[in-house]
Amino acid sequence: MDDDSQKSWWWRTRLLAVTAAVVGSGVCLVFLLLAPPLVTGPDNAAARLITMTLIVPVCILGLIFWTAECQRRIDRARGFFED
Repeated sequence: MDDDSQKSWWWRTRLLAVTAAVVGSGVCLVFLLLAPPLVTGPDNAAARLITMTLIVPVCILGLIFWTAECQRRIDRARGFFED
């Protein structure tokens, strides 16, 4: 692999990692900020905890699979893949 292709691979991989970190942080913040208005009543803290512990991990898991698929495409385009 030539030097330009390797630099391009690292640049795209780094961009994907930063994007995944920003999106994951954004998902956590959105649910943290929106959980109280979505759930009203005397047990607001318990409902917020349930929301955060059930929905956020599912979103993060989806983000992990999306990131893996994007990285697979980057690797295949640059010649880094296993058959």
